[in-house]
Amino acid sequence: MASSTLTDAIAAEIEQLKSKLHYEPEDVWIKTENFIDPNFKAEEILKHSFDKNSNGNPMSIGITQNDDNTTSVYYYASLFDNQMGRDMLIKGDINTARQLIEKSIAHSAQDPYANTYSFEKHLESEVKKFEMHHETEIKNPHDLTAQLETAKKTGYVQGVCECVAAIGDDHTLGKKLLSEMNVTKYMAKKFASPETYKALENGIFAQKQEQKQEQTHKIKH
Repeated sequence: MASSTLTDAIAAEIEQLKSKLHYEPEDVWIKTENFIDPNFKAEEILKHSFDKNSNGNPMSIGITQNDDNTTSVYYYASLFDNQMGRDMLIKGDINTARQLIEKSIAHSAQDPYANTYSFEKHLESEVKKFEMHHETEIKNPHDLTAQLETAKKTGYVQGVCECVAAIGDDHTLGKKLLSEMNVTKYMAKKFASPETYKALENGIFAQKQEQKQEQTHKIKH
């Protein structure tokens, strides 16, 4: 009983110490106003420790979404006994910022010698790629729509051609399927996979070519 009471007392004391130190868990986004830089009003923060060169001090990342749907980011760390603080603006909402930061942390975790600098470089690269892609979508919405339509048509034609190829030597049924689905030889060649088109070229399309040759031969005679 005495041992249990002592354990409870120690646990309570640890919780008090955590509270005084504004303790936060690592690799979890939490809502708090206790950011390491009081000049940055963070909505959420995340802490992460790298295995090397961090002196046991985790990197602190704060994010806050602005009125124009951009997100301000500030990260701070101790590296080789130097204090490092950086700020960044991401042209995306707070969910986008979370995803880009988490992706950069995951990428850095694959390198046993990763540190805040390598994290920073990867995050800058990911932000640049995201913003370039976003700008392209805004400038060329019709191009994106055309890509989606092409993808849909490719899937449709490929599916029809696979069915015809599976039918095999029953060319009458294959022709009927192609006709009802409005899939031509040209469409099959353009949208079906090379393997599927080759099967049709050696099958139902080969028969059509042979028929044309026979008709041409009859006309000449």
